[in-house]
Amino acid sequence: MNLFIKCVLTLSTSLLFYACNNGSGSAINDQKGNMSVKSKEMMQINFEPGPVHAGREVVLGMSPVAPDSGTFDLEVQHEKKIHLILVSDDLSWFSHIHPEPDGHGNYTVKTIFPFGGRFHAFADFKPVGGKAVVEKTELNVEGKTETPAIFNVPKLTGSSGSYSLELKPAGAALRAESDNHLVGILKKDGVVVDVNTLSNYLGAKAHVVVVGQQEITFIHAHPHVMGKELGMHIAFDKPGIFRAWVQFNADDTLHTIDLTLQVVEGEAHVAEAGNPHEMHH
Repeated sequence: MNLFIKCVLTLSTSLLFYACNNGSGSAINDQKGNMSVKSKEMMQINFEPGPVHAGREVVLGMSPVAPDSGTFDLEVQHEKKIHLILVSDDLSWFSHIHPEPDGHGNYTVKTIFPFGGRFHAFADFKPVGGKAVVEKTELNVEGKTETPAIFNVPKLTGSSGSYSLELKPAGAALRAESDNHLVGILKKDGVVVDVNTLSNYLGAKAHVVVVGQQEITFIHAHPHVMGKELGMHIAFDKPGIFRAWVQFNADDTLHTIDLTLQVVEGEAHVAEAGNPHEMHH
């Protein structure tokens, strides 16, 4: 059931994020010169009771196991040892939960899947003394399915309760193979909110999860505070539609705002397409 993906650990001056994909391309160096490689560690997932049915509570059991050394310990990242991201195949449904240790080297968490069909699970963890790993697993949930949602246009503003969030790219468009700078402007009842006044959620003012529509690629970002706004830098390997979920804690409530990002070709590809003859010189 487990499907491994390669993770590229990138460190910018203002944001640490994991950009992962299930391709076979080589890893790239971060600014500290570290190289991320495909990890031997794995996260085994089981279900109680199984199989998984939509609308019924299920216990997800997770066991960190390395083929050559057995179980291994995990480091705490943003207050948790495992960040488990669940999304439906059409990217209409999202859940960010945290399995807790059971005292026997394993981790468990309860959840409910809202409808039947295919789902994707991203387990984000870091072995003690090792490198960060994001492992992707496909889950099949029994039960009534829903008509897949279609996301094909950008949606850079969303809301949760009395709060709204707008993401503004610094450039004219989000481009693949580029360092894209985005600014997040948070409002309550139409009035700008100073993000410094937000309570921390998992050790940060906000968390951002981005999942690619075509290849179900994954980015987990922690924006920095930029004045009264949120700032982030995100690099996309390829163009396409990406779904984003921004989470923050305000008024003692966890808010989740979903957005849709459209990423266009990188400038190098655009230049080549516009001047094909130049490719021969």
